[in-house]
Amino acid sequence: YDQFLMSALPDSRFYCLSDTDDPTHVNRDLPCARRLAKPLRRSSLREAVIASAPEAEPQLEAQASDMTGIQVLVVDDDIFSRELLGELLGSRGITVSAADGGQSALDLLNGGVVPDLILMDMQMPDMDGLAASRAIRAALGDEAPPVIAFTANLTPEHRLSALDAGMVAFAIKPVDLDALLALMGAVLSSAEELRASGSQLSSAEVQHA
Repeated sequence: YDQFLMSALPDSRFYCLSDTDDPTHVNRDLPCARRLAKPLRRSSLREAVIASAPEAEPQLEAQASDMTGIQVLVVDDDIFSRELLGELLGSRGITVSAADGGQSALDLLNGGVVPDLILMDMQMPDMDGLAASRAIRAALGDEAPPVIAFTANLTPEHRLSALDAGMVAFAIKPVDLDALLALMGAVLSSAEELRASGSQLSSAEVQHA
């Protein structure tokens, strides 16, 4: 089963759980990015994800440095996802605001929060990402920041629904920081160019989408 997972998910990072801290009881053949002891604590997992993140390639490092000071609104009903994204993006100089649902995001935007882009979870209980994206577009019009759909389940149907709701790109959970930064850079670059020309942003004009 372990070999099946490794071959099916070659680019994934594995976090291995063990009932003991004794390294002699851990299978060393597993490609564990980090070994965690049971019972698992949320803080331990968050620290492991941050500590085991791979070094960025030079091109991606340049893109990340260009985003220092960028304002991002993270909308997700999962507090762990909000905290993790806040720490990961904050470590790259990005200012992060957070909302626990679509209505909370609208309240923040109406209250004066002005993000450069929004990372929007697709499935939330009070107002899902699709409804929130439509509401943001309706409320802010051309001044609405670009919305990136953030989801663990991206089917062709989800993609079409997201585009129809006004989202411009797609990021996959669990978070890959380098890929996310590259996507955010592409979205911001495209949005800036299109804003200058007075055009609308579409997913076809965003690389990595």
